Amino acid sequence: MRGHGLALRLGVIAGLGLVAAAVLVWVGQPRVAWRLRPADNRLGLHLAPGPGPLAGWVLHLDQLELPGMTRPQTRAGRQLRPGERIRLPVRITGPLGRTVVVSLRVPAAPALRVSRLTARTLRLGFDRALARAEAEYGPGPGRPVAARGTAVLLARTARVRTVRLEVVAEDGERAAVDVTVPALAPIAWRVGPVRLAGRRPLAVTFAAPVRWVAGRAPMTLVPKVAGRWRSMGSAGVRFVPAGPWPPGSRLVVRPAPEGVTGADGAQLVGRPETLRLPVRRRRTPARLRTGRTAVPDAGGPTAAGAPPGPRTGADGPPAPPSGSTLPVDSFGNPSGGRIYLTIDDGWFPNDGVLQLMRADHLPITTFLIVDAAQEDLPFWRAFQAAGGVIEDHTVIHPDLARLRPHAAFLQWAVNRDRFRQWFGAAPTLGRPPYGDVSSSVLETAREAGLRALVLWSATDTNGTIATWNGQPLAAGEIVLLHWDPGVAGELRSLVKVIRARHLTPAPLLAGLG
Repeated sequence: MRGHGLALRLGVIAGLGLVAAAVLVWVGQPRVAWRLRPADNRLGLHLAPGPGPLAGWVLHLDQLELPGMTRPQTRAGRQLRPGERIRLPVRITGPLGRTVVVSLRVPAAPALRVSRLTARTLRLGFDRALARAEAEYGPGPGRPVAARGTAVLLARTARVRTVRLEVVAEDGERAAVDVTVPALAPIAWRVGPVRLAGRRPLAVTFAAPVRWVAGRAPMTLVPKVAGRWRSMGSAGVRFVPAGPWPPGSRLVVRPAPEGVTGADGAQLVGRPETLRLPVRRRRTPARLRTGRTAVPDAGGPTAAGAPPGPRTGADGPPAPPSGSTLPVDSFGNPSGGRIYLTIDDGWFPNDGVLQLMRADHLPITTFLIVDAAQEDLPFWRAFQAAGGVIEDHTVIHPDLARLRPHAAFLQWAVNRDRFRQWFGAAPTLGRPPYGDVSSSVLETAREAGLRALVLWSATDTNGTIATWNGQPLAAGEIVLLHWDPGVAGELRSLVKVIRARHLTPAPLLAGLG
């Protein structure tokens, strides 16, 4: 009987509980609503009405209370950190008071994972997709920048810039990153031909596309020469003199920063170039002996019937002094239709040349400057491995005839010593800068240990072939090119011309006897 009474009482209590729960639902017990604002990771909380008809009335009797609050409020907030995980107890005060636990994890801020420098941009990679990005380059509002997926692209300019980059992920999270954007790589340039004559245009080629400001001269000439600059596309300009080049010793060419820049604002780099101007000279004797080849003054036939050397003056390399003790060659052995390819300086190494050498077993001799060689020693060792031969073109490419004998001797000797260390063999042939040969130049070359100096009988400049006598290429010619940005294309076209003439490129040293 007693057990039956206990069960009855428990049943009544359970029934009352169900009735109370039903009343709470019917009345409208408030609930806790929250929202995380991604812009600043602030958590906002407030009470929302329950589902019952009296929910609005009950809501006005309740308030929120968070840990650390001095008094309950209808709304509350909490500042959170990116990546933070929280369990926040929220107490609801009022007639139907209770405690609710809010659990959440704040998304992490976008993180910079990788950066990659390209020719024109700095590419930054983040760990998630981005909605937008802004860059602050100084005081003032930020400017939108390109955001592609997880990457942001910052354009490089002529100067190094420190940028404050603000990014917004697609989930709304933000991050600010300080980035140093390197300047654009300076654009190298070269000028040719090294000897000017008549009204032959002066060409300037660039290693990258440039922008020429209309109405301004892209280069400065010292001394000033009357004429007009003309565009050769984005890769070069040329100067057409109004008349013959004035006689003198040299012409200095340097970039005009206000007249030409890289297409993206990069500045030109490189020392001013010095070119040889025509020099009025007395007529030389009818024949000058080089030590191996009789070189006529005006390109006439030699007594022995050997191929003539280049003309003196502006039309080709100058003739060597009479009675020189060191051989000076402008031609090689013509037997078997042999022709000899040489490339000078070395400022613009070109992998296309190596590919051509390997594919066609093309023998090339380069007369290399020390200052240029040390910029890319791996390339020149690959040049050797492809069958190329490296010879002496001095240390800094000066006009040797204007140096004191000891200084000229060092230009040859230091080159030989450096190349012996770098490439395993010292050069035996030399080519004087600008083709300027004098008795002093010959003597210093001999003292430095060179066996011969080599000039040329034909040139290939920007795809234009010029020979000493204005005739097509012939057997025995020594052809001069330069390591400029377009040298691979020039060489490829030159080889086609050589084969069309039924000539065969041959090693230079063996062709000199």
